[in-house]
Amino acid sequence: IDREFVKLILSKIGQKVVVKDGYVPLPNAVVEQELAKLK
Repeated sequence: IDREFVKLILSKIGQKVVVKDGYVPLPNAVVEQELAKLK
């Protein structure tokens, strides 16, 4: 379940939620690196 949550937060939809909630989204390079770690 934790892995799926991280995938959601790193997704484009998840990053939009991050911005909507007043936080700064991760740079695309960081998102790609973190997603690669989950594979």
